[in-house]
Amino acid sequence: MSKMNFCPQCGKTLTTKEKDGRERILCPDEEDCGYVFWNNPTPVVAAIVEHEGDIILARNAAWPPTWYALITGFLEAGETPAEGILREIKEELNLEGEIIEFVGIYEFHRMNQLIIAYYVKANGEITLSEELVDYKRLKDFEIKPWPLGTGKAVQEWQAKRGIFNEIIDFTRQVVLMFFVLFHSKQPIAARIRSKKQSTLVPQRCLKKYIQIQPILAAIHSIQF
Repeated sequence: MSKMNFCPQCGKTLTTKEKDGRERILCPDEEDCGYVFWNNPTPVVAAIVEHEGDIILARNAAWPPTWYALITGFLEAGETPAEGILREIKEELNLEGEIIEFVGIYEFHRMNQLIIAYYVKANGEITLSEELVDYKRLKDFEIKPWPLGTGKAVQEWQAKRGIFNEIIDFTRQVVLMFFVLFHSKQPIAARIRSKKQSTLVPQRCLKKYIQIQPILAAIHSIQF
């Protein structure tokens, strides 16, 4: 959520002040208005979707070509989490789902979200919504969990099945995505290679990428 500048109740300029042990955005007119932006986490539902024996990972239209993840979505008013995720599966994949297992609840501090994850078996023919541009099928043992968001749900779900795969290192991918997004007007002319993958980036990003190599090692342990 973008930062608010004005009180939605009285229109005064908001300020930052400690309240209940935390710094919060609030209205300076505490007596007559008293508005406080509590910044509560947003509940999000997610599903490990099994379809015809495979796990379905989907790619959002706004993501880089190599990024795939679980089906997720926000709850509608009056929905239970179980109802919400089945609706999302229908909307995003055009599949009818049946909840097999509640996987867990996971915090996603970077997005201020609380993720409620399920394991769902689905039937039907996949048709992607406008928000998705691609999907892929993987066996449960082929999925590598990622270190943020729904990745923890995948990791714990696999562990219950005796699968302990290496977690994907997003540090390099996030930095590369940043450069590609902000320098995408340049023709794709070079390829940066790592041990397990290669990534196309604009030529003028190469120098900057090389400069930040020492930094990558330092931020490798950051918790997403």
